[in-house]
Amino acid sequence: MILIYGDIALASSLIFIVLIVSWRLRLHLTKILLTAAIRTVVQLSFIGLILAWIFARKQWYEVLLILTIMTLIAGSAAKNRVKRRYKGLLTDTFLAVSTSATLVTAIAVMVTLPNLRHLINRIKLPD
Repeated sequence: MILIYGDIALASSLIFIVLIVSWRLRLHLTKILLTAAIRTVVQLSFIGLILAWIFARKQWYEVLLILTIMTLIAGSAAKNRVKRRYKGLLTDTFLAVSTSATLVTAIAVMVTLPNLRHLINRIKLPD
């Protein structure tokens, strides 16, 4: 699916509304919110590039390897956020991340597959 200018304008307008409300209420969060908005755009742009590269893989085992590495990184990041550490924390966070990722993927596939032909006709894939 291709982003259109209306989508970008809608998302930008929501950010501007939050910035204006913060400024009017004198919350002193304008700079923080603006910085967070810019970081979000940059990070999501990079994620989009990475996902496009992943989805361009032809072999299922390449995708599985990449997703496993991403899950390990996510589990490690989740472990680093925990203040009270215990033995087996990395295993628990890896299981939590991989279970939730598997569940979300399964639901997405079950919802998407019945409409796959319709989606393929609507999405313009890169050559």
